Amino acid sequence: ADALVDVRADYPRVEIHESIEKDGVARMQHVERIEIPAGETIELAPGGYHVMFMGLDDDNRFVEGIKVPATLIFETAGEVEIEFSIEARTGGGQMNGGHGGRGNGEGMQHGKN
Repeated sequence: ADALVDVRADYPRVEIHESIEKDGVARMQHVERIEIPAGETIELAPGGYHVMFMGLDDDNRFVEGIKVPATLIFETAGEVEIEFSIEARTGGGQMNGGHGGRGNGEGMQHGKN
């Protein structure tokens, strides 16, 4: 067993988040760690566990097709270098309201690995 405990990338703020639904409302919340049972895998993707990149501006905005280097930090396995592929959003609008008053999602983008 192991746990994903952090993600580092050259952006102002990078966090592990989880999409949850409560009382019919979809929200995203920061999580400190993702437990990974022995022999299991997890997927970082919209709608579940994902990496949130915050504080983006014109100098570091995501553009479809770019690769974003990052480091996943595991409790046991240590550091693993990866690249997130930036893809167009599918399935409609942008989630908002689940970030503790941090606004309408402007400046926040999700990476998909």
